[in-house]
Amino acid sequence: IGGGGGTGGSSLSVSAGTVSASVAVGGDGGAGGSGGDVNATLAGDITTQGESSPGALIQSVGGGGGAGGSAVSGSMTAGVVSGGVAVSLGGNGGSGNSAGSVSLSFNDSTIKTGRSVEGILIGHSPALLVQSVGGGGGQGGSSVSGSVSLSSDGSFSGSFGLGGSGGDGGTGGAVTVSLTNMVLDTLGDYSAGLIAQSIGGGGGQGGSSTSMQASASGGTSVAVGGVVGGSGGGGANAGSVSVVNSGGSISTKGDFAPGLVAQSVGGGGGTGGSTTTLSGSAGGSTSVSGGVSLGGAGGSGSSAGGVSLTTSGVVITGNTLRPGLLLPAGAFSYGILAQSVGGGGGAGGSTSTYNLSASTSGDAVTLGADFGGDGGDGGTGGNVSVTVSGSISTVGFQATGLLAQSVGGGGGAGGSTQSLSASASKGDESYTGSLSVGMGGSGGDGQAAGAVIVEGPDADSLLRISTSGVMALGLNVQSIGGGGGQGGSSMAASITESPSQYSFGASAVEGGSGGTGGTGGSVQLGTSSTSPLRVVIDTTGLAADAVLAQSVGGGGGAGGGAISSGNGGSFSTNMSFGAQGGAGGTSGSVNVYLLGDISTRGTHSSGLIAQSVGGGGGAGGSAISGSTTGDADVDFSFGASASDGGDGGGGGDAGAVNVSFGGSISTRGV
Repeated sequence: IGGGGGTGGSSLSVSAGTVSASVAVGGDGGAGGSGGDVNATLAGDITTQGESSPGALIQSVGGGGGAGGSAVSGSMTAGVVSGGVAVSLGGNGGSGNSAGSVSLSFNDSTIKTGRSVEGILIGHSPALLVQSVGGGGGQGGSSVSGSVSLSSDGSFSGSFGLGGSGGDGGTGGAVTVSLTNMVLDTLGDYSAGLIAQSIGGGGGQGGSSTSMQASASGGTSVAVGGVVGGSGGGGANAGSVSVVNSGGSISTKGDFAPGLVAQSVGGGGGTGGSTTTLSGSAGGSTSVSGGVSLGGAGGSGSSAGGVSLTTSGVVITGNTLRPGLLLPAGAFSYGILAQSVGGGGGAGGSTSTYNLSASTSGDAVTLGADFGGDGGDGGTGGNVSVTVSGSISTVGFQATGLLAQSVGGGGGAGGSTQSLSASASKGDESYTGSLSVGMGGSGGDGQAAGAVIVEGPDADSLLRISTSGVMALGLNVQSIGGGGGQGGSSMAASITESPSQYSFGASAVEGGSGGTGGTGGSVQLGTSSTSPLRVVIDTTGLAADAVLAQSVGGGGGAGGGAISSGNGGSFSTNMSFGAQGGAGGTSGSVNVYLLGDISTRGTHSSGLIAQSVGGGGGAGGSAISGSTTGDADVDFSFGASASDGGDGGGGGDAGAVNVSFGGSISTRGV
């Protein structure tokens, strides 16, 4: 296990005077240490009976990155003429480090875990847990800055901040497991027979940033601020997973207790840092207030490795009644689960800006701008190959017999924005106005899933599957592209109060576009029409299909909506533009080569479904705008608003489907 990186130090800076500046910088987090390779060759029987007591735990873990230090900066000034600036920079999160490869060889032995105490199952004790886990990236440090200036003739107040970036995750190593004639027997919830997995470290969250500035003067007064959220760290790749289980038996009795799990999971991207800025200015003559906020971008998800599983023998899950209850202990206890899942992209940071400017006799102007962070793209799912024979039996809700799947990582949602600008002046001839601009972040793109194949070891092998339970499918093989992230919404409003005919208010906003869906990979059951997979599959329960083979393209993300409004001023105009939805991803080909007998007993339980489904396009963003002029006694006033909804994304094409089946299919209701 690699050591974790240290946390960066926090920073605090405060200054005061007629003119002052304050700067605070948080320290960066340290990088984690790498995990070494692990090679284990075991023999002999193992028995455990306690909570969270696996029979054997074989793992390599990369160290996580340390969090970046926060930064706080403040400035206070006063005088005839005064000015102050405060700047804060959050520290960056440290990078997670990689885990090593892990291998296990275990033969001709028995492992038993768990027990029942007065009707309560003692759980969280898998028989074998073999894993390589990359370290997660550290969180970026937050930043806070504030400035206040007071004067009789003129004052300036400014605050600026930057959140620290999240650290990148560390890679997961390759995992290899070889079992021969093993007996794995567990009793308890969350107590799987075998879990073999490689997991990439997730990216750290970007640091948030907040600025607050205020200025007041009998003359000219100016208050401005700007903040940028830290970007999320990128996820790291997961390694390949290879499992060979020859003969023997696996039995589990409990909820969430699958028999055999082989999976590779890419690290998810970190969320971008959010931002907030507050500005206020009051002057006897000219008064100006403004703020700009940029949300941090979400980190990209990373790719999963390939998964290869060869298994024979007997797998049984949930074949007992929970002590004291007439309910099976086997919900979500898959017989066999083989999957490769790409990491999801991190969401973009959201932003908020609020600005106020007031003058007793002169001009008063307020400006605000917000830009949401873009969502990160997902990571690709790897190929999954399963060679299987023997028998699988499950009892319990959603206790599918065999699930083999590859899933592309979904794109992160774009950050939303919210902006309010208000100005007021008593001057009859003053230029008084408020302007707000906003743009939502774009959703990240979903990524492709890999190919999935399930076949027998030879032409004479046979796979028997029996399930009992609601939505307990027999054989489910699928490749699903990641969905596109939703675009961020954007809202802005301007308020102007003045008797002057030179007063105005305006706002313009646009939603972020939806991300595109990822491609579904090819799916295959059996080797060919001359070498089909020989099966006997029997399911009992509602919505318990015997065979489901499908490739599904990821759906496109919805476009972000936009809302703008303006109130007051002799001139008021507002515009809103909804964003376009993302396009759906295409789906791959599906080829089914089966020989055998299939039967189901239960409502909505099909014998065989083979389908390729293109991803649906994302909905276009809605748009709303409105304008109202002030009631001041002026010669001319004008109000206008315009809105345009976004277009929907196009759907993805579906792939070809080919089915070659011999044998019998029987379906019955309850």
